[in-house]
Amino acid sequence: ITDDIMGAVEATRIAEFLSRSKGVVTCPPELIACVWHKVVKYKENSSSNNEGRRLQEIPEIPAPPTKEELAKYGIDPSQFALSDPTNPNSHRSGPTYTPPYTKQQLKDLLSTLTALLERYREEKSLAPILVGYIDAVEKRGES
Repeated sequence: ITDDIMGAVEATRIAEFLSRSKGVVTCPPELIACVWHKVVKYKENSSSNNEGRRLQEIPEIPAPPTKEELAKYGIDPSQFALSDPTNPNSHRSGPTYTPPYTKQQLKDLLSTLTALLERYREEKSLAPILVGYIDAVEKRGES
């Protein structure tokens, strides 16, 4: 999904797949490539001086709190990342977390993934992913 050539295509396929679910609303297909580029390729966008143009005005977003304002609440700004994909300060690294699942939870997950695989076996993009998840759950259950 991060590939420069196929990323937007895969995002479109994912949106089409998700739009089949009741209650899921995706953006119009003609906008998906634009949204994909803004969300996935934000680092490339932020390195250029090309600000782009706004399609519509939005209300002014309040400025993030200052260090002094955070200090009032005992918050060290160096210990958390603000959620701004256009200016990230999180490098998403650290120790790997392995959630502690019970044997029954793994069995239930395996059952659900297998049912999904049966239902979407013809989905050439989804089926291999589900098989990978099933393999991972089976390996996890063995340990």
